[in-house]
Amino acid sequence: MTQPNTEPEAKSDGDGADTDETSTGDFLARATGVGSSIKQSLTVPALAVLSALIIGAFIIAVTDVESLKLWGDDPGEAFRSTMSGIGDAYRALFEGSLGSRRALAETLFAATPLILAGLAVAVGFQAGLFNIGVNGQMHIGGMVGLWVGFSVSAPAIIHIPLAILGAIVGGALWGGLAGLLKARTGAHEVITTIMLNFIALFLVDYLLKASLFQAQGRNDPISKRADPSAQFPTLFDGYRVHVGFLVALVAVWFVWWLMYRSTIGFEFRAVGANPEGGKYAGMSVAGVYVAVMCISGGLAGIAGSNQILGLEPYRAFSNFAGATGFDAIAGIYAPRQRNFAFDAHRLRHQVAEINRFAFNNWERVQLVLGIALIVTLLFDTNGEKLYMGLCGLLLLLIIVEHFLLTPHLTVVGKALEPAFVRGGQLPYEDVILTDRFPG
Repeated sequence: MTQPNTEPEAKSDGDGADTDETSTGDFLARATGVGSSIKQSLTVPALAVLSALIIGAFIIAVTDVESLKLWGDDPGEAFRSTMSGIGDAYRALFEGSLGSRRALAETLFAATPLILAGLAVAVGFQAGLFNIGVNGQMHIGGMVGLWVGFSVSAPAIIHIPLAILGAIVGGALWGGLAGLLKARTGAHEVITTIMLNFIALFLVDYLLKASLFQAQGRNDPISKRADPSAQFPTLFDGYRVHVGFLVALVAVWFVWWLMYRSTIGFEFRAVGANPEGGKYAGMSVAGVYVAVMCISGGLAGIAGSNQILGLEPYRAFSNFAGATGFDAIAGIYAPRQRNFAFDAHRLRHQVAEINRFAFNNWERVQLVLGIALIVTLLFDTNGEKLYMGLCGLLLLLIIVEHFLLTPHLTVVGKALEPAFVRGGQLPYEDVILTDRFPG
């Protein structure tokens, strides 16, 4: 059958400016997710950030119990105390992420797994699939990468790519399982990936107790250390940012090329926009689902290997991926599911200055970052996000009410800081805290 010609007609030289303007508009729309004009692309994010800072300042003020007590006796001192609290929280946020070379390096270091996990989520979104199982895929991919890291002897130039390849295969197989269930049985990927998250988590716990992975002389679930040749080298002496960040940048380029310059990427987007239409056009919808989840899981696997091979002590432990996969969902969904760039939400796990300041203002920093995300949703031009934003604000009000009724916020902060270790206990304190929370 003869295919209809869908290529646009060639434009005359007089329309060259219009063509350039259209190309620029398409780029801005993809990069920002908020519009195709320079004004809109800059205005909407700026208003979202400004609004978040204003709302955040108000919430910081009303949750500062000590300052509230002073308003009845000494309003002047209460005002100074309130403004000082707001300034301290914002100073920790901005100085901790961009205030120095070390802070910037730590930001890039902390952003690396979020970029990779965000790409994994974004690929699924493009095909109409909600891959909420990135955390499970990170765990499986990370464990396979670690196994390659301590069981294979090779020079670093070969060992590191092999470990990353192993992580890709592990994550792809785990993600592809959800895609296969979707293709064969119609099982919704949200349900299957959530269940696979738990299976992966407990499978890792089991493997960490097995002789294949468990460190010699240890009774707790701590793995063997990856060989030095498999550990990601740092880019600069004295800073933790490593080659994993370069891998993340390559992954960004790969996803862009895959989605917008390849035939299979076109099929992904076509099926995501209209599965029935894609099927009518001769595309294998089931094959697309499996392929998308494999690619998404492979990207998540790289993120998982980053959490072991790129981070002291180069070992795996229970829930080593933390909440990275879930943070990536919010970071990608906010800018209309198409922002593969480095956004402000991914600064939230930056550690240098914030960790030094965390036991006094960690809740406030996290609260402001959450507000920034919600306000970004509210400013989004896509109408369906307004509902989500309002639901987020309702949840925020509940959190604020809880904080107002809980004056000892620093106690909560200290209890939540090590929450990535299940059960809130620190049996591996000597291994984890000194490496993951410096200073």
